[in-house]
Amino acid sequence: MRIIVKKVKAQQRGKGWEKWGRWGKSVSVVGAAALALLAMKGAVSAPMAVKVSADAHLFVSDSDEASQKTAFSEIAPELPPEPKSGGSDSVTVDDELDDLLLDEEIDSGVSASYNGKLDVPSNVRLDRLDFGSDFVKPLKKARVTSRFDYRVNPVTGRYVFHTGMDLGAASGSNIMAMKSGRVVSAKYNGGYGNVVILEHAGGIRTLYAHCSKLLVKAGEKVSKGQVIAKVGSTGNSTGPHLHIEFRKGGKRFDPEWVLGGIYN
Repeated sequence: MRIIVKKVKAQQRGKGWEKWGRWGKSVSVVGAAALALLAMKGAVSAPMAVKVSADAHLFVSDSDEASQKTAFSEIAPELPPEPKSGGSDSVTVDDELDDLLLDEEIDSGVSASYNGKLDVPSNVRLDRLDFGSDFVKPLKKARVTSRFDYRVNPVTGRYVFHTGMDLGAASGSNIMAMKSGRVVSAKYNGGYGNVVILEHAGGIRTLYAHCSKLLVKAGEKVSKGQVIAKVGSTGNSTGPHLHIEFRKGGKRFDPEWVLGGIYN
């Protein structure tokens, strides 16, 4: 309707009502509003109350919201649809958001020169995780480069708890799902880089981090031995390797209970 009002005002500029000053301007605006309502006749199915502001903006109130939308659709330009947030590569179906930390290390708060006793972080468990023996190893060929324990961060010089096991391997090597399950998350996630988290029977989750490429998406079901990603060095990494974690109930368990001896 603003378009109709402006058009009428332009036609009357310098003629008739315009030269009568402020009162003439008000009459012009009211007349334009009347023309707008006539133009909309037949499109509006319910009564409307119309108020004209000083700058010729028209505000329409209607108890029938559907009628408003029908009326305005005839004169208002169609707006483009709002973009959808995220994509399939960034969707997560995780039901334990606290379980998705952005780093694979827990800072102890002390420097590398500290000689006192360090407590085990509250979300770390040292007892055995029963993962069973019916699984495939995540990499055909690798070597252990860092274990589940405190270590000195080479960048910060602080003692941190490493929450998984690092397996050095050639860049681009296939990473396989150790057991069948569903993909909880498959995306870039802070210090982990490109990471895949799988959930298996019994609520046990396996995490595969620093991947160069992800081959699955959140919500997918995967089978044991399926290639889910490629070895890389994304996130906080100094070279191509697979950082793997075992989780249950938001706690991290030592991968040594499962992978001990396989890559030594």
